[in-house]
Amino acid sequence: MLNSSDLTAAADIDGPSYLRTIIAVASADGEVHEKEREFINVQAQVLSLNPEDYWRHSEHDLGFLSSVEMSRPTCMTIIRDCIVLGHLDGDFTETERTKVYDVASLLGTSKSDVDAVETWLKSLWAVMEEGNRLFQQGWK
Repeated sequence: MLNSSDLTAAADIDGPSYLRTIIAVASADGEVHEKEREFINVQAQVLSLNPEDYWRHSEHDLGFLSSVEMSRPTCMTIIRDCIVLGHLDGDFTETERTKVYDVASLLGTSKSDVDAVETWLKSLWAVMEEGNRLFQQGWK
């Protein structure tokens, strides 16, 4: 059941570290796709951050992650959104998965955390698709 603490989860996130990281991950392959940029910009707005400040100073080297201390909610949100970024084009490649595992390692989380989050996301997406089918069924 949803409670009010679920609605304020963004307050537990280290916004600047989160945004810096997901921009670095999206930029790591040398090209940021429009869907990735849109997703990241929406996340920045949710966190009341100006994404352009972060895009201008984006980093491609993820090594900074090992020297930044982040809470577990921030780390897991980064992992979640890295997986979402990988799935935006409909094909979460092995290269992308490896990159997310690398991020998880730098953040001090495990491959099993990554796999658990991906499994949870796939379940969530399946429920959302079923809801879309249910609500559209028989509509004229």
